Amino acid sequence: MKQTILFQLKSLTLTHEPEALPDVKEAIAKTILGNPGGIQYRQRDALKKVKEIKPLHFFPLRKNGKLLLVMALAERITYNENRAYYTYYVRYVSFNPAFTVKSLTHSNSSQSLYRIGNSFMKEGMKKHAENFAFTLKDSNADASKKIYYAYVEESNIRSLNFTEFFFEKIRDFTIITYSNLFPHPDRRVLKIQVSDLDRMTRILENEYLHHSFFFLEKEKLLSDYYVLKENDEILTGVQARITNWKIEELPGITGKIIKNILPYVPLLSRFIKPGRFTFLTFDTMYCTNGNEHLIPLLFRAVCAILNVYAGMIYIDSKDPLCARIRNLRNMGFLNRVYKNAKGVLVTRFVNFTDKEKQEFIDHPVYISGYDLT
Repeated sequence: MKQTILFQLKSLTLTHEPEALPDVKEAIAKTILGNPGGIQYRQRDALKKVKEIKPLHFFPLRKNGKLLLVMALAERITYNENRAYYTYYVRYVSFNPAFTVKSLTHSNSSQSLYRIGNSFMKEGMKKHAENFAFTLKDSNADASKKIYYAYVEESNIRSLNFTEFFFEKIRDFTIITYSNLFPHPDRRVLKIQVSDLDRMTRILENEYLHHSFFFLEKEKLLSDYYVLKENDEILTGVQARITNWKIEELPGITGKIIKNILPYVPLLSRFIKPGRFTFLTFDTMYCTNGNEHLIPLLFRAVCAILNVYAGMIYIDSKDPLCARIRNLRNMGFLNRVYKNAKGVLVTRFVNFTDKEKQEFIDHPVYISGYDLT
């Protein structure tokens, strides 16, 4: 594996690595997301996704060969108003498990390393933006322009602080929960068929034409996309993927009940098992006007097909569809308990004019739930 040194100062080294080394994998697998006082969780599928996301580049910062933190960037071509852009999604910012949120907040030595890490990453990303060729190609994209972006949950103070040195906030997004203890199939709901793939692709490309950072993987639609059809008309659809978390902490008395009691209560234990919370990640939604009441029916049927009892929808807070979903009833127990968690989209534009950047600020952003989980 070829390693490229981006920056070095005494015992500190920042490198670019095309594969995850064992210390990087350990940091990603053990990363606890969220913030003390709020929901804290660990992604049980993190290393599985490391293998799935291609191309993925790793930028570890080490001191005397020991990992301090790592940033991982996923290459992709994204679209805004049918214009293609070379884009890097910040998939991971993971610290060595030894550096807890508490130590980073209260320890002078850790604070010093944290500031140095910020400086090194800023310099390394500057060199990366200037010198590294994009491996994906699109003849319609301007090779001189690049965009970096990341999603950050607003409660995650550590990540917000880390991104401020390099990124600027441009949009907010909302996480809406859904649950159903007794999901059941609906004859109108099925996984997208090959015969409908091109039609669904055109529908989604039109639906997200005015969204920034939109991308679509047609092969994933065949494995993960579900639609509700009547008389051969696609009325609503959603991409759904099974996600597994380990819940570390939940705030308040309700959180303690959910974490410590629910896993052992018959029926209610369907929501959460000891050490595991399994749910569906919902994104890339489509719904014809006036048929919003079908969305909970779609979710219910998809949960039944996949034998899962909860889901999370990730969507730009000012996307018109977001308001339509928030006003829905029959979204389940978890929706009543945890309503509308928030997050922010942060970006860095390379060689963009202020006018060009403003288009991204003004347009709703396409949120990939897969990226967030």
